[in-house]
Amino acid sequence: GKTNSDGRVSGQCTNKNANPKIQNANGCADVACSDTSGFPAALSLISNMTSKGQLSAIIVMLGLDQHQESEGHDRSVIELPGNQNALVTAIYNQNNGKVPIICVLIHGGTLALGSAADQCDAILDAWYPGQMGGYGIADVIYGAKNPAGRASVTYYKSTQDLPKPGEMSEYYGKGVT
Repeated sequence: GKTNSDGRVSGQCTNKNANPKIQNANGCADVACSDTSGFPAALSLISNMTSKGQLSAIIVMLGLDQHQESEGHDRSVIELPGNQNALVTAIYNQNNGKVPIICVLIHGGTLALGSAADQCDAILDAWYPGQMGGYGIADVIYGAKNPAGRASVTYYKSTQDLPKPGEMSEYYGKGVT
């Protein structure tokens, strides 16, 4: 498995605390993440919990909502919106591998994660999970379930890696497989 945090391997639940406590700070005001004004509060919470020995993982919610994409409203780029990547980088730099960073993706179409792809210790791709999705996400994060799913789509590094519109064919051997 992939390791970014000291002594941790993807797929292993190391939290044996029977009564975990969850604390929250919104690094971004909304999914568009148009500014970084929430970053200091999120980083301060991480710092405070780390100094008290109360931090066993950092969970970062990333992705899109129906304002960025929906039926009949396609995106022109596939990168994470706004400053979401900058938030992950700020957390990664402050964390310095002390605890795992778990990135949860909420979206309906392919995303390019940029530097977050290498800075997250685990990536949980939840798509638009529906009404009971929060329970499913929690089950995976807490280690009650290990879905070991496989991606059903191709993930590109950036919009520039996509074939140009009009230059692809949906038939094998003509640009798209």
